[in-house]
Amino acid sequence: MTLTLEIVFVHNFSAITKNYHFSDEFIIGERKWSLLLYPKGDARVKRGSFSLYLKVADSPKLPLNWKLYATIKQHEKEVSSWFSASMNIWGFSNFICSSDLNDKSKGFIMYNTLIVEVEILVMSVIKKFT
Repeated sequence: MTLTLEIVFVHNFSAITKNYHFSDEFIIGERKWSLLLYPKGDARVKRGSFSLYLKVADSPKLPLNWKLYATIKQHEKEVSSWFSASMNIWGFSNFICSSDLNDKSKGFIMYNTLIVEVEILVMSVIKKFT
């Protein structure tokens, strides 16, 4: 098992003009990860929400049948799931409301930089099926 706390910084957050944005990649265990952000919420939620997902960034380079079971904690929310070639993104469509995200006293955005703490516990990895 691998437990890691990663702090991800997204600089110039207010300058993001697309519906979504990928963070820079970071390494936990043997995998490269990135965050997928929807500053105004993804298609499953109404405006006024911030959506946040964790992606296995190097999944195209992995064997076809790879699987990884992980628990992800992000700001008091937790999800456990299998990541795989067909499902390499997991997270929260309604992670936090936009007003809380932009509330300076809550500390999510400082000096136009979004700060996200991601805790990942990799519990099991299947590299090859027989």
